Amino acid sequence: MDGEKAVYVAVDESPADILEEAASMGCDLNQYAKKKQLLILDASPFFSTRMGLGKNKEIGISKTVEDLASYVKRVGASRVVIDPVGPLIASPDSTDDLRDRSRILIHALQENMETTNLLTSYALNDGRMGGHQAVEFPVSGVVVLKYAQGEKGLIRTLLLSKMRGTDIDLTEYQFDIVREKGIVLSPIVHKPTAATVTVEIPGDGESLFKEWQTVGAVSSYNLA
Repeated sequence: MDGEKAVYVAVDESPADILEEAASMGCDLNQYAKKKQLLILDASPFFSTRMGLGKNKEIGISKTVEDLASYVKRVGASRVVIDPVGPLIASPDSTDDLRDRSRILIHALQENMETTNLLTSYALNDGRMGGHQAVEFPVSGVVVLKYAQGEKGLIRTLLLSKMRGTDIDLTEYQFDIVREKGIVLSPIVHKPTAATVTVEIPGDGESLFKEWQTVGAVSSYNLA
């Protein structure tokens, strides 16, 4: 809307799906794509198991960033989105350190492009460091989105947990996704509790299954 140009790398979804989902929220991204303000690069076929690729094919991070930089320079983009970044830094060789591969990616982005980069990544729900959270170390800022238990049920929360060179407020805020507005922050959420689901594990000699009754049925799962 401000005339800036952006490149969006779609890894898990097709460009058509992204445009359709944005339109369902009242955001017409197609108009910006037609005006060459938004360039969507489709990386999803590479990771599609239907094409026999993905799990066993090594990705050259430096070469990938060089290819991406050529598109960024051609468009004159100031913003880049990679959604999600996990498959790009994953390796079929389990001995490769995910943190090292993420560091290579971040440094390559910084060296090849003068852009603001937004990378999405899945995170563990138990708060431990590991998995895709290794990408948090080399980046400049981290915005954590998750579900929490509110007074009337589950709510979405946002926390800015890291921003280098910035005095940040480590407070979780409730947010809603509003049609034609996007992410809308609400008043501060005081002490939100992460929603967890506890499942009863049957003991020795007990059946894993419980017969469901149509009248007065009660779930065998306890919501904490």
